[in-house]
Amino acid sequence: MSEPQTLPSQVLASLIEQVEQSPPVLVLDAGFGVSDTLTFFNEFRCQLYFSAFFELLPLSADMAEDADEEEFWFNIFQQNMNYPVGTCFDLCLFWDLFSYMNDPALRAFNRALAPYIDQRTAGHGFAMLNTAPHMPAREYGILNRNQLMIRSLSSPRSATFPRSRSKVAEQLSGFTVGRSVLHQGGLMELMLKGKGPG
Repeated sequence: MSEPQTLPSQVLASLIEQVEQSPPVLVLDAGFGVSDTLTFFNEFRCQLYFSAFFELLPLSADMAEDADEEEFWFNIFQQNMNYPVGTCFDLCLFWDLFSYMNDPALRAFNRALAPYIDQRTAGHGFAMLNTAPHMPAREYGILNRNQLMIRSLSSPRSATFPRSRSKVAEQLSGFTVGRSVLHQGGLMELMLKGKGPG
């Protein structure tokens, strides 16, 4: 793992402002609970759920897409989203998780997450400017409201399926993709808003 670098965020502060008005804040972090994020949320009355969904995903992209694959992934994600009944996340930090799931897996992920979000849920994630096959392996954390921490990893945690902003929006049925900001290297930072049931 490399030395951390900072990435200015033009959307995170707005997302935090949206959710901090009604504590306690329930946060779903799709990553591994890095120290930067833990330190940042120490100032909030909140509850953090770290999912490490990456550990469920295959290292190889060889798995064929078929009608049964979405159900396969839905069952896996549903089993791992064993949150208490009535849980509704205020903020979901997806980081670059969307680029590590093929279309059936991403659709299944949306279905499994649906009971735990509504129209008040805010989301943050990344897409790529284009769908080029190369994608840097990174770990993310929150330094402050206006800066993210990025650490480069020696290798990807799983097979990659980089998507553009529009491709993420097509597959992400539980959220509306709002404002986006392009960073160096083709990284597209996304602001997301939950759609709620229906």
